[in-house]
Parts: sequence; C-alpha cells; structure tokens
Amino acid sequence: MTTYIIGGLGIIGSALHRVLSDSVVIDTAAPETLVQYGNMRPEDVAFLCLPTPYDPFARSYDYSAVREAVDRIPSGVLTVLRSTVTPDVFSPRMFKAPWLYHPEFLRAAHADMDIVSAKVHVYGAIAGAKKHIDTVERLYHEAGIHVRPIVLTPQQASWTKLAHNVYCATNIALANEMACWVKRAIGGDWDMLRCALADVLDDGEKSWRTTSTVPGPDGRYGFGGACYPKDVAASREAMVRAGAVRDVVEGVLTSNARVRVVG
Repeated sequence: MTTYIIGGLGIIGSALHRVLSDSVVIDTAAPETLVQYGNMRPEDVAFLCLPTPYDPFARSYDYSAVREAVDRIPSGVLTVLRSTVTPDVFSPRMFKAPWLYHPEFLRAAHADMDIVSAKVHVYGAIAGAKKHIDTVERLYHEAGIHVRPIVLTPQQASWTKLAHNVYCATNIALANEMACWVKRAIGGDWDMLRCALADVLDDGEKSWRTTSTVPGPDGRYGFGGACYPKDVAASREAMVRAGAVRDVVEGVLTSNARVRVVG
C-alpha cells in the first residue's frame, strides 16, 4: 500500500508528510508530480490536503482544486479529504468510493506538534466505512500516534471543524474587545489579566489562554491568517442557507473587521 499526499507541502501536507514519512507527495504547483496519479492502485490511500479559499462572490468555498484531484484519483483508491468544507458540499457525485472526511485541527504555527499530540481523530463516514477508518488509523499507529477516533456523518464532521474555528475566532474577537476596555478604562497589563481570567475559568491550553493574546501572532488586532476569516465567513453563509440564527457569528465578523482596521 502506498500513501499519497495531494496538495503539496503546505501547513497540513507538511505536518502529515513528517508523520507519514514514506508518503508520496503530489504537488498541484509542480506538474512533474502529477504523473503519480497514474501509479495509484486500489489498495492505496490518498490524503487530500488542498486549499479551499473562500469566494465572496459565490459566498462559499472554492472547491475546484478538490474536484480536480477527485477526478484524477482512480476508482478504488481510498480518498481521505482533510480540506475544510461546509456540510452541504457532500453529495453522491462529489467523491468516488471509498472515501472519508477527516478534518484537521492544526494551528499554523504548531502544526507538527498538534498532529502528534491530538487527543482525538474526527472522521465523517458513510455506513460501512469502519474498515477504511481502520486503514487510516493503522497508518497513524505505525507512526506512533494512538488516539481515540470519533466517527460522525460527513456533515457532522464538517460542522465540528467549522464550529471549532468559529469558537476560536469568537474568543479572539471577545479578547480584543475586552483588551480595548482594559486599555481605555480599567488599567493594568492585559497579559496578566487574561491569564488571571484563564485561571478563574480553569481554562485549557487551546481555548481562552491561547486565543486571547492581543495583538495576535501577526502583530495585529483581531484574527487573520489563512483559516479563521474564510471559515467564519463560510460558516455564516452556510447558516444563511440553512435558515439558522447567526447573530453571534455576524457580530464576530463585524467586530473583527473593525479591530483589524484599528490595529
């Protein structure tokens, strides 16, 4: 069995390649690697670590890179999608059997650490896919990674990924507004106060304590980067299509747009 990583060595692909060191990389930006599609066999596994940028005109992710890769993968190869998607993308025509949705929860600055220290692996699978999950978990076990798999429907797994990023973005937006309040009226050191609040909350390392740094890792206020802005926007539009209440999510986007300009 050969393992392929499709999408090049970006944040997700690089972290996965370090864990699955024997994997073959297919980089869509390097045409000479595309010949590897012809070497795939039905017993192989292909991880799709492709970008899904947000298209503000379509008000959804751009899935063109994912669709192109899926079209190239031969039938019978286990396709494991790691890219971020909305729950309404899954359809019988989107993927060839067999396939799994396996969202990632990696921080850009700590991807190598996060992939080996994960507490769970989330899978979105259709009925009868347990053997495919077992196949992927064996790859992780061979790399020394043993965690608990959580098996959901593809739609539920997608919601879990998006809800995670919306939750983190909401914490960042709240922290920026609280930091502004402290600066203008309370006084004191924000880092000291946010850590004091984390202790009161008995907070974990991936929640308030790590999302309340103001300014953020990029030196600016609010959230930026490759994930949170697009994922919160895509979540908002998916909620619109679903007719769901979204006042908090709308507020997060509005607040972040304001503090990014100020910062």
